[in-house]
Amino acid sequence: MLPTPESSSLLKTALQGHRRWLKVLIAFSAAINLLALTPSIYMMQVYDRVLSSQSQSTLLALTALVVGLYILAGMLEHHRVATLTRIGNTLEQEFSARLHTAAFQRALKTQGKDNTGQAIRDFSAIRQFMTSQGAIALFDTPWVLFYIALLFAFHPLFGLMALCCVAISITLSWLHLRSTRPFEEQTNALGILSANTMNSTLQNADSIQAMGMLPTVQTEWLSIQKEQTNHHTGSADASSVWTNSSKYFRMFVQSAALGLGAYLVLNQSLSGGMMIAASILMGKALAPVDMLSSAAKALTGTRQAYERLNKLLNNSPQTRELTELPTPKPVIECRNMYLAAPLSGLWLLKNILLQIPAGSTVGVIGPSGSGKTSLLHALAGILPIAQGRLEIDGADIAQYPRSQLGAWTGYLAQHVELFEGTVAQNIGRFEHNNDEHIVQAAMAAGVHELVLKLPKGYNTPLGAQGEGLSGGMRQRIGLARALYKKPQLLLLDEPNAHLDEAGEAALANALVQHQQHGNTAIVVTHKKSILRVCNKLLVLRDGEVSVYGNTHEVLTHLQQQPPTQLTRVKNA
Repeated sequence: MLPTPESSSLLKTALQGHRRWLKVLIAFSAAINLLALTPSIYMMQVYDRVLSSQSQSTLLALTALVVGLYILAGMLEHHRVATLTRIGNTLEQEFSARLHTAAFQRALKTQGKDNTGQAIRDFSAIRQFMTSQGAIALFDTPWVLFYIALLFAFHPLFGLMALCCVAISITLSWLHLRSTRPFEEQTNALGILSANTMNSTLQNADSIQAMGMLPTVQTEWLSIQKEQTNHHTGSADASSVWTNSSKYFRMFVQSAALGLGAYLVLNQSLSGGMMIAASILMGKALAPVDMLSSAAKALTGTRQAYERLNKLLNNSPQTRELTELPTPKPVIECRNMYLAAPLSGLWLLKNILLQIPAGSTVGVIGPSGSGKTSLLHALAGILPIAQGRLEIDGADIAQYPRSQLGAWTGYLAQHVELFEGTVAQNIGRFEHNNDEHIVQAAMAAGVHELVLKLPKGYNTPLGAQGEGLSGGMRQRIGLARALYKKPQLLLLDEPNAHLDEAGEAALANALVQHQQHGNTAIVVTHKKSILRVCNKLLVLRDGEVSVYGNTHEVLTHLQQQPPTQLTRVKNA
């Protein structure tokens, strides 16, 4: 998969693709705001025509007309919200897969240390805002000028009053947003930190309990919570000041408008109906500004979510599909290969020169931090090669589509990750109609009989991380998943770390069978017992190849070295 160029603002580009629907929304908003004149016109007609003529038929006709207009306005409001919802649905369809891929790519780069799940929550926040009163206020705000023009038409004093009141209301809204934004930004950031800290605590509950760390861990989390609460309180206090100021200012405006209208009526410059209508229009002119003020918190949160999503998407360029190559033979060659840590840029592997022919079972040993797991990450395509080449059957690994290599590769991580689903789904990589391959993989891993003893056999549901299974059982199910559909390349990172004697025997048998079919396996281990089935041995030190060759020759070489130079190999 190769990166493809993208715009600096993917979400903005996507929204621009819905201009036709935005025009429809503008048309709906125009009709709704024109229909909002209904109560003002009705009051004018009642006061200036019905009351003076004492005509009940006129009143009934006007009332019937008003009821119809209200029904029409309600229908238009419904369709406006429905259109916004449909735009959100379309954006979700367009972006869900892209967002999932971007979050996944980010998780690969950070090795799961970043809160990439926040992207989904951010997109949900944007969707929710699209159908909120704050978004609707954005479409209604331009009509404030229309209402002011009408008030000028009623009387210049009403127009001037409306201008002043709108200016004051906008100022109050700006002060509201400015005073709460710093608190809201800190509250949101601390909320994310608090959630991450809590998740980390729950994921490591056994270690925390064993070492009595709960009080200190809890104190750390409570300090974050306290700081978040302080910022939230500051935001709430500031918001209360400006919200109440706006509320009572609106009440004053309504009274002032009636007072001004009464003054003009007394001076015979205005009719009684126009006095009531002007008061209603004054409220309509201020309503969108007030709604934006009330949505200040949501606006801040949505803006932050928008910025985070743009940053994520732009840092994870979309890839295009590569041409599928012929199924490769499990022949691997590293030519001056370098691998760098995604965040720090430090070298994980340096100048790796390595040739692994088909049918090899390579044991990889070395001290902690020597680059064993990093080598598997390179071979599995988890991390990109920084310099040099990594070739599979003569072609650079970057030329193979990930889906093709994924089906060709079996991978077992150092920390086995099982997913929400059944045992069968975990072994079968969530593919469908593959029962035969699932059972074959389980039998190859020596876990078939153990699975049958589970409450529902292969249909036994597993919780997150294989909850309810022992470490050895999780590892053997993970091995079965790696052996699913007999991959030609097997990458195992300490596959016997949690296995008992029977489990190690099953693992050794699986490796022997894998090798007999001419396939290649690379096994990272700290236990010497598994080396018996390895025909080659690789010793890494400080990210470089220290020794590589036939297992017997390498072990003999290591035994002849001074004790300080020996690579630590733990006995089973």
